[in-house]
Amino acid sequence: MQNRLLFIGIDGASWPVIEKLLQNNRLPNFKRLKALSAYSELETVFPPHTGPGWASMFTGAGPGQHGIYQFWATQSHEYNPALTTVEDYSCEPIWRTLERHGKSVGLVNIPMSHPPKPLKNGFMITWPLKQTIQYCEPKSLIKELAEQNLHYHSDLINMYRGQDDFYQSSLDIIDKRTATLKYLMSNYPVDAMFMVYTEIDRISHYFWGENDFPDELVCQAYQHMDTALGEILDFIPNDTMLVVGSDHGFGNCRYNLNIHNILEKYGLLQTKLIKNDDIILPPGSDGLPNDGASAWFQSMFNYKRVVDWPNTQVYMPTPGCFGLNINLKHRQKQGCVEEKNIDAISKNLKDIVANITDPDDGSQLFELQLSETVYSGDEVKLAPDYILMPKKWDIMPHPSLDTGIFVAPTQKAIHRMDGVYFFNARAVPSQKTKIKITDITPSILHCLELPIQDGLDGDSEVLGINIMNIIKEKKINYKKSGAMSAEEKQLIENQLVELGYL
Repeated sequence: MQNRLLFIGIDGASWPVIEKLLQNNRLPNFKRLKALSAYSELETVFPPHTGPGWASMFTGAGPGQHGIYQFWATQSHEYNPALTTVEDYSCEPIWRTLERHGKSVGLVNIPMSHPPKPLKNGFMITWPLKQTIQYCEPKSLIKELAEQNLHYHSDLINMYRGQDDFYQSSLDIIDKRTATLKYLMSNYPVDAMFMVYTEIDRISHYFWGENDFPDELVCQAYQHMDTALGEILDFIPNDTMLVVGSDHGFGNCRYNLNIHNILEKYGLLQTKLIKNDDIILPPGSDGLPNDGASAWFQSMFNYKRVVDWPNTQVYMPTPGCFGLNINLKHRQKQGCVEEKNIDAISKNLKDIVANITDPDDGSQLFELQLSETVYSGDEVKLAPDYILMPKKWDIMPHPSLDTGIFVAPTQKAIHRMDGVYFFNARAVPSQKTKIKITDITPSILHCLELPIQDGLDGDSEVLGINIMNIIKEKKINYKKSGAMSAEEKQLIENQLVELGYL
């Protein structure tokens, strides 16, 4: 084996959970790694979601630079936002940086890495959100893993649909991923290997329980991941740089907040009723069935209640973005707001948001901020116009038009800002140090004595790396690729329904 770097991602791993389980001696292998590493809470980007989280981890840049704010674009001319993929990155992901500097790279199950494109020297098994056999390069690798009775399926096989065996099958996949990792490292040695385990995230969403700290089943899943980590620690050479990280943390969810119903109450959004037997197709749907992402702009009863766009001033563009948009004339297809009226609407909206209070204790839930105060970079133009900045993290604002304001949550737990990291490299002192998710990529490059692009949000110096010189290079003008077809978009939206995002 010639691995110099092994990155293990644990989607959804939460620092408060790991810290408490460490204190209770329930994670012996994380304890081993902690003794050798810089470690602590990893502050993720806002919003704390899979898309912007992993994009930020692997570019060293925040959403304002790489342009990924959710699984969907949050500015859409036709209110039917495009799904975002690796082809929408405005910054170079680390695997392409490493490849550019002559390193061989392997990727397995990295969110936001689909669709696959060949590496000059290496392989990738991507993270698609659609049923496809085109998720691997080289394509022959899938057949080989199957013949070895290893884990080769895309992540779609582990969607929660209420099945009784979901929990156990998730634990089994952790074991199979680990066996696959060891096989690939032995038979396809590369300079840098990246693998993400997504099972902790899936289990946390549905088995968390009612409290801020998770129920026992979630804790046992962390212990199962600890066993997998032990196998990895025993397998890799002592001089391997091992980085373990998550894209966000977790906590319980008390309510979903139907933000469109509040906007309608105060006259900033209008709806209309259409008979349920009529077929409503959102703009830009190209005749596709009316499910998936478009469903958040309508509710289903005897009549369909849909957003009346020409008479709507403010709306939430996608689930999970914590954002609101002005329905601006000439920008949105049916925009009605003149630029001269934006300030008055903004003032009204700020007052409305300040008066959204917790139904249990009456405290304020959100503060309205302009997106340019939250994000910075050339891609802020792709962000929502306003951000609902939470004062509490257990209420999820959602653009649903279902009845009510505060309703039962669709998932037991939702994402928080407190991810986790362990950074084991000879150049990094072993100590507790809180860092940001954007610090990971520049720190890896620094330890590998490779150039770090100018102008990234991340900082390699926070880990106290004892290499004298930081090598810099000009920021790469990373070009976006192309858009997916309408059929691909619909298939992916259906998978997001099963993941609980819709």
